[in-house]
Amino acid sequence: LRSTPIFARAMFYCWSQKRPSGLKAHRLPSRSDEFRSRNMELAKERKISQQLRNEVLKLQRENDTLQAKIAKLKAVAQRGSDCVKEQKPQEQKERYEHLHSRPSDSSVAEHLMKAADWYRMAAEQGNPDAQNYLGIAYEEGFGVTRDLTEAMTWYRKAADQGDKDAEWKMGCWSEEGIGMAKSEIQAVFWYEKAARKGHAEAQFVLGLRYAKGIGVGKNQRQALEWFQKSAAQGHINASNALENVKARHKVASERQNESLTDFVSRCSQVQLA
Repeated sequence: LRSTPIFARAMFYCWSQKRPSGLKAHRLPSRSDEFRSRNMELAKERKISQQLRNEVLKLQRENDTLQAKIAKLKAVAQRGSDCVKEQKPQEQKERYEHLHSRPSDSSVAEHLMKAADWYRMAAEQGNPDAQNYLGIAYEEGFGVTRDLTEAMTWYRKAADQGDKDAEWKMGCWSEEGIGMAKSEIQAVFWYEKAARKGHAEAQFVLGLRYAKGIGVGKNQRQALEWFQKSAAQGHINASNALENVKARHKVASERQNESLTDFVSRCSQVQLA
């Protein structure tokens, strides 16, 4: 350092005094560092914004589902209006206005209870649609206290009048033993009644039962017919099952042809010998 100019030695001394021992000299942030920091902040903001959008979409879907259920309840309730003509005109008007007004989130439960009242009045007059939907209300607890026994009562009344949805439900509950003794034979009985009326899901399940021999004799031809009917209505699982059945038949046919060919070949060899 003695050979170094005085000014340079002075600068070195000042720098060495300010610099912490054991640390590298501090580097001032460059413009690229600022851009990188800003991009990281923007990425975080975009992530948070996307999360909020997803939550909003989820809430909208839940609201749409609830509104669809309420609309279905209202439709059935309206069909039961002819069964309550003994009510006073003003009372009927008030019930209609209350039922058909758009519910807010705070009044959904009240509207479901009103719809359940309309169900009951129509169901007690023998309307099978109202009986089925009253069964759904008791099963799900829509506007009433959840009660599977009461649900079964109304499902059975609707099924006895030929309602295919109620017949399908009776088949499901017979299979699972809900509200009644578990019975595969009884389940097939109700599934077939609903399937013959065009219930796609019942047709598919009935096809499965004929294919596997559950509650009914095994019959691949019957299984194929019910799969075809269900698939014709756009039932995806029935379409897949139909393709599987066709593939199995094709493989079995090819194996049978190969066996026949081998048999003919062996017979020819015996005759030549």
